[in-house]
Amino acid sequence: MAKKKDKTKVITRCQQAKQQKVRKRKLRLIKGRGGESPGSLIVARHGLSDLGAPTGFCSVSFSQAMMEYAAPLMEQIKGEKAMNVAMQFSGLF
Repeated sequence: MAKKKDKTKVITRCQQAKQQKVRKRKLRLIKGRGGESPGSLIVARHGLSDLGAPTGFCSVSFSQAMMEYAAPLMEQIKGEKAMNVAMQFSGLF
C-alpha cells in the first residue's frame, strides 16, 4: 500500500506555489508585459486635412465620405434601425 501523504507538507507546497505565481505576476508587470512594450515608439502624424489634397479633390474623413455617399438613402430614413441598415448598405457598395 501507498504511504499516507503528510497534509502539512501538501499545504505548504500549495502556499509556496501560490506565492511563486504572485511573484511571477509582479515581475511581468514590472518588466512591461502588462502594458506597452518598452520598445514601442509613438510617431506623431498629420491628419489628412493637414496634408492637403491633389488639385480637384478635397480631403475629408472616412466617416464624412460615407455620410456623403449615403445621403440619398439617409433622406428616406424614418428610424434609427433603418439608418443602421442604410449605412451598412452604403458601406457594402
